[in-house]
Amino acid sequence: MEAEPLDPQELHTFTDSMLPGCFHLLDELPDTVYRLCDLLMTAIKRSGPEYRELILGQVVHQVWEAADVLIKAAEPLTTSDTKTVSEWTRQMATLPQASKLATRILLLTLLFEELKLLGARVVENSGILDLLIKLLEVVQPCLQAAKEQKDIQTPKWITPVLLIIDFYEKMAVSSKRREQMNKVQLNLIKQSQGYSLQKYYT
Repeated sequence: MEAEPLDPQELHTFTDSMLPGCFHLLDELPDTVYRLCDLLMTAIKRSGPEYRELILGQVVHQVWEAADVLIKAAEPLTTSDTKTVSEWTRQMATLPQASKLATRILLLTLLFEELKLLGARVVENSGILDLLIKLLEVVQPCLQAAKEQKDIQTPKWITPVLLIIDFYEKMAVSSKRREQMNKVQLNLIKQSQGYSLQKYYT
């Protein structure tokens, strides 16, 4: 006996409501990020382009929120600050947003790998890479101070940030090369067609 397909409205309601649960699961069990990516890709394939944009948009929004908090936290200490230098440097690894940023960026990168140019377009249009580059820039004094204090706790989000930037750059180069190859192939086709017609009429 074959199972009856889910009602489209029920499926839509489920996929709309599962994202908060996915993010909560990421916070509790970061290693589930790969399974969550598989789940989201299944939902995207079932629900179409609009749902894909919704998923990517919400993941990007979560990355943005976490990165923005860390950027503000990395601002240099002033005389009115009550934090010690050690507390200032450690927060890059200990703030809740630090672990959130690591898991959200990894999830975004995995979705990016699956969706290729479709994912690249969303990432580019969101401006999230500029924010992540800014984060890497502003965190440098903080990490240097930690090194001088001999109290180094490398934030887990640094590697995923570098990974998604590198992946985007490779994707952009690949896309540009593909475009160039398409132009070359088109020119060759036009030339060959022109040559064939010329040969036909002569």
